[in-house]
Amino acid sequence: MKNFKLPKSEFDFNNLTEDLYLVDEVAYNITEIKDDKVSVKIVRDKDNCEVYTRITLDEFKSIVGYVEPSEPEDDGSGEIKHKMFDTIKIFLEFDNLPVYLYGPAGSGKNVLCKQLADEMGLPFYYTNCVLTKYDLVGYGDANGNYVPTAFFHAFTKGGVFMLDEFDASDESAAITLNSALANRYFDFPVIGNVEAHPDFKIIACGNTCGRGADEEYTGRNCLDAATLDRFSVIKIDYDERVERRIANEGIVEFIHDLRQSRDTANIKMILGYRVIERLAKLESKFTTSSLVEMAVTKGMDKDEINILHQNLQNKQNKFAKALKTLANL
Repeated sequence: MKNFKLPKSEFDFNNLTEDLYLVDEVAYNITEIKDDKVSVKIVRDKDNCEVYTRITLDEFKSIVGYVEPSEPEDDGSGEIKHKMFDTIKIFLEFDNLPVYLYGPAGSGKNVLCKQLADEMGLPFYYTNCVLTKYDLVGYGDANGNYVPTAFFHAFTKGGVFMLDEFDASDESAAITLNSALANRYFDFPVIGNVEAHPDFKIIACGNTCGRGADEEYTGRNCLDAATLDRFSVIKIDYDERVERRIANEGIVEFIHDLRQSRDTANIKMILGYRVIERLAKLESKFTTSSLVEMAVTKGMDKDEINILHQNLQNKQNKFAKALKTLANL
């Protein structure tokens, strides 16, 4: 019985050999490599066959859509900092100016705030969506003892306080913050009047710019003018350098393409760092179609998936082909 040799699943352009490759469901039969020239037969499907004779390696890379990998710059710690990192740091360090960061879900606002605290050598305090002012400032228990909060600790001991989902919090939270930020002192329950620590810094975060709900984030409040006036408002979008650290080129390209398709079709779906990370971590654990269904489409109907696929620019990406499979096209 003749030995059967499986085709290779990826190109190693540093050690390219005359061989059969099956990459993203396209067959590449490299028949000759000589003098930095390549001869190859490409079969995309039974009706689509291309033959190239003695083309340059760069021409072959262009045909297969290969992009030279590049490592994003970091600060030596192994972490990639968002492109707005230095801008936000200036506001925080200059007279402790409060900052409101807004942007789509999964754009890394929480990580960014923790990195800023670490950079400045300050403790990091976090509170999610505040439903009553007592969630923010604390309260006295039945025995008359004060029950502190993350805000109290940051305000009195110094540190970076992050209030997440500010645009979904109760209006009383904004009013409370207005008073604390304007005066740099606050009257806490039981404790009484306390001055802010010199290193107290605050970052509020949300999904909208503070002017009310939109089509995607329907449960968001409109922040009043007095509140917005106290904050420097900075938009935080996805940073491609961060994405390329998380995942390979094929995944990043697919997500970028899918975002454009989503926006064109006006379909609501979140395509942030978390989606990219799931695809990267689980790529080898599931079939591509199963992974896309669980991590990307998440129960979308076939008509919407079909529309997303039709609007893609690169339908040869293996994740794009999985989208087509899910739409039963």
